[in-house]
Amino acid sequence: MRKLLLLLLVAAGFSAAAQKAEPLKDNPNAPYLKQKTLPAFDVLYLNGKDTFHTKDIPVGKPSVIVYFSPDCDHCKKVISAMLAQMDKMKDVNVYFMTFMPVIALEIFNRGYHLERYPSVKLIGQDFKMFFPEFYGVSSVPNVVLYNKNKKFVKLWKNDVTMEEIVAELKRAK
Repeated sequence: MRKLLLLLLVAAGFSAAAQKAEPLKDNPNAPYLKQKTLPAFDVLYLNGKDTFHTKDIPVGKPSVIVYFSPDCDHCKKVISAMLAQMDKMKDVNVYFMTFMPVIALEIFNRGYHLERYPSVKLIGQDFKMFFPEFYGVSSVPNVVLYNKNKKFVKLWKNDVTMEEIVAELKRAK
C-alpha cells in the first residue's frame, strides 16, 4: 500500500512539473506574416466525426475566424459582445474554433447556440493545433479577418471589440 501511495505521489509530481513548462511566447516571425492568404488546415466539426477544410471557405464574403477556449472568461465576454451585434456581420462568414476537446465545445455551445446565427458557418476543434503555430499566438481569444478574396487583413490578439471588426470590414471591402 505504501509503495502504491509513493508511486502515485511521484506520478503526481511529474505531472505537476510537466504543467509548469515555460509558456509559449507570441512569435513575431509567425507564418501568417509571410503567407497573406487563408492557409489550408482541417477542423473537426462539433459532431466530433466530420472534418472541415479551410480550402472550402468560399470567396465572395469576408471571413472571420474566432479562436478561443470554451472555459476562458475573457473569450466568453468577447464572444457575447460579438453575438449581441451579429446583425452587423450578416455578409460575413464566421468560423469559431478551439483547441479544446469537442466535449468542451459542446458544453460551451449549449449556452451560446452559435448555430442559430446565419453567419456562423463552423463550430469546431483545431485538432492538429494549427492555429497557434501559424498565427504565432499563445493565448486566447484571437480573431482573424480575411477579405472576400481570402487575403489576410488583420489579427487581433486577446482583445477586440465588434466596432473594431466592423470598421476593419468596411476598410477591407
